[in-house]
Amino acid sequence: MAIWIIFYGIIQASVPKLKFVRNKTEKQLLEAPFRWIIILSLAPISLSLLLFLIDRTSVSSLVIMVIGLLVFAVLFAINSSLHSYLILSFTNTKRVS
Repeated sequence: MAIWIIFYGIIQASVPKLKFVRNKTEKQLLEAPFRWIIILSLAPISLSLLLFLIDRTSVSSLVIMVIGLLVFAVLFAINSSLHSYLILSFTNTKRVS
């Protein structure tokens, strides 16, 4: 759990510096969450399909589950960080609480 919290903090700090956020117009920034929702939803869908298609008693199902959950965790951290960044970037100093 501690590793996840450290990793999540690193992602939170680095999202404003990432290429898909820097130097974008307001319209482009508002479109970004929709793309990330689609990307994020593909991870559990793919994981479900893979686990449905393979033998669930094999070691490969465990490996696929762990890798799939790690991919989902990374995508979730980026999506959540982007959401936090957008909330703060579109508020003014009087409205931020």
